[in-house]
Amino acid sequence: MTESEVEPLKCEEEGCFHKDDPDYDPEDGERYPSVACDACNIWCHPVCENLFDAETSHFDSFYCSNCLDENDDDGEAREITYRKPLYPSLQDPFALSPGMRVDDEGRIFIGKQEIIESGTELFSKWLIEKAKNYVNGKEKYAVNDRYINKEWIDENGFTEPIFYPSGNTPNGLEIRNYEKMTLDYVREELGDDFTIPYFDCQTQKQFRTTLLRYFNYFNDSEIADDGSKVRYLQNRLLNKRFNVISIEFSNESLAQQVDIPLLFTRISWQSLVPEDSATKPKYETPPKMGKYLLIGPENSYTDWHIDMAGSSVWYHIVSGGKLFILVKPTEQNLDKYKDWESHEAKVRRRYSFLEWCEKEKNPIDGDEIIRMELNPGETALLPGGWIHCVVTTKDSFVFGGNILHTMGATMQSKCIEMEADADIPDQNKYTSLFLKTLMWYAGKQVSKEIQEATKNGKRFSPKKLVQAEHILSCLTKSRKAYDSIPSDIAPERFLKKFKNCLKLQKKKAKDEPPDLTSFKEPEFDLAEIGTERLENGEKYEKKSASKRGRSNGSRRLQALVKIEKENGHVKQEKNDERYLPEEEFSDDEIPPEDEDEFKKEPSPPLKKHAPEQNSKVKRRKGRKKTTIQARGDRIASHCKKLKQK
Repeated sequence: MTESEVEPLKCEEEGCFHKDDPDYDPEDGERYPSVACDACNIWCHPVCENLFDAETSHFDSFYCSNCLDENDDDGEAREITYRKPLYPSLQDPFALSPGMRVDDEGRIFIGKQEIIESGTELFSKWLIEKAKNYVNGKEKYAVNDRYINKEWIDENGFTEPIFYPSGNTPNGLEIRNYEKMTLDYVREELGDDFTIPYFDCQTQKQFRTTLLRYFNYFNDSEIADDGSKVRYLQNRLLNKRFNVISIEFSNESLAQQVDIPLLFTRISWQSLVPEDSATKPKYETPPKMGKYLLIGPENSYTDWHIDMAGSSVWYHIVSGGKLFILVKPTEQNLDKYKDWESHEAKVRRRYSFLEWCEKEKNPIDGDEIIRMELNPGETALLPGGWIHCVVTTKDSFVFGGNILHTMGATMQSKCIEMEADADIPDQNKYTSLFLKTLMWYAGKQVSKEIQEATKNGKRFSPKKLVQAEHILSCLTKSRKAYDSIPSDIAPERFLKKFKNCLKLQKKKAKDEPPDLTSFKEPEFDLAEIGTERLENGEKYEKKSASKRGRSNGSRRLQALVKIEKENGHVKQEKNDERYLPEEEFSDDEIPPEDEDEFKKEPSPPLKKHAPEQNSKVKRRKGRKKTTIQARGDRIASHCKKLKQK
């Protein structure tokens, strides 16, 4: 039996499972395999016969649903049978590749090198044991007492994973009906006929099926002698792993049950695109990756990869467990990954990425290989570009999502170039038009932030300035791609303005280098560790000067005065204003000018000016002196009251 590219399909008359798939091509036997019935010789998609397309290469005898109920010529009942694997560790159970041999214990070798083919159950168990020698990412990248929010990311970048232990989830992440979140609950929300993608863990090929069919497969398991779960197909011979890693449900009722971390909402480029706007370009609907569900059977495996377009991702484990093995995206490691992607070892799946690097005598530095085993209640935020594979340690139920953002712009561009070179299928990547559109919205946003910083005389994050320059460079190259430009942006005028803003900020950064030693981490209660700062249960938003309230003409102070008694006098200290609410003082709180603790030095004498200008100078400098006095007086009054308390 071979796959058909020309024979008519039975489902073309009776209704094909793939009819709603916009990418469906009946001649694409790789993604949409078909098999001929042994009785009527009509070709069928296995999925249209209530089977899995991933089973196609394993059939020994196959009958369509019309012929299966009849007896064969000998009067025996017909049944679908499968070939018994000769070598269970191999994804191709029927033949050995040239140069391969099997020893008396069934182990497979090429020369003296034992082959444990990636994606098999044996391989997953071996990888879990080997990973114990790698660096513990949960300890190295734990959030601890760091205060992670958008401002922190802008200042420090997002180049390393962030791990949140159970009980300390990122602010904004909420999963309602948490205890009910099982495959049964998902069936109720999405329906049995809901179409989901799944991967054959051995071939890493993606197919489609219904949620009900996968539910029946997932629950049909036995416990092996070593305590692991064995999942068979209908013949009870093939122990297969089908992994679901991308049920996108942003437009489904289930989306109302899950809120993504607030940090990702604030930095995401996707959130900058208006849902319904006449200014938005008419691009094809991009793949949604904001909210997705992962369902993995024990010992299932996702091969080494970089997330789509170098996007950053969040994962939260509801039940079960996932083992992430990560490699830092250095230039050398990315080059090794590109070589492996195009190598025969990857195509034939004889070696995983790390094994191949060792075989090529170009291993990854041990300090750059990280293991992060996530358990129920734990959350991980992974930056873009990190090379990783995933093993399911226990039957798992996981929520996650991907975003593109400004602080990952350079890495995202590298990954997009790698995708183009690797010829990634269109359904697994963003379209070029959509990526360019996102870049325009991102450029518009970061340009606005730079203008506000320049206008207010504030320092802009140097790391974010580097990313802004990269965005400007990308937009300059694509300024002639008019289909990707929102209609409310005039590209040439915008780019010129953007460039000038960058020049001003770079000059400011050069003339006034920041005093990094003066920065202090804010102090927070344990309940606030790793979350956005909230006030009265609501998100705190700093008001602009034009919206600040006034009381009897008083001014709001930009710093909170911290009072301590040391050696009989008051110590005054300023904290970082980004994390502090503004204090307001009325004119009634201004103390007398003879306060001992805040006596001011006399102002220097006025310089001599021409007689006709002297009165103006006096008035101008007099106003300046009065303003300084008023600010000092208000501080003194506040200190005095706190001291009395």
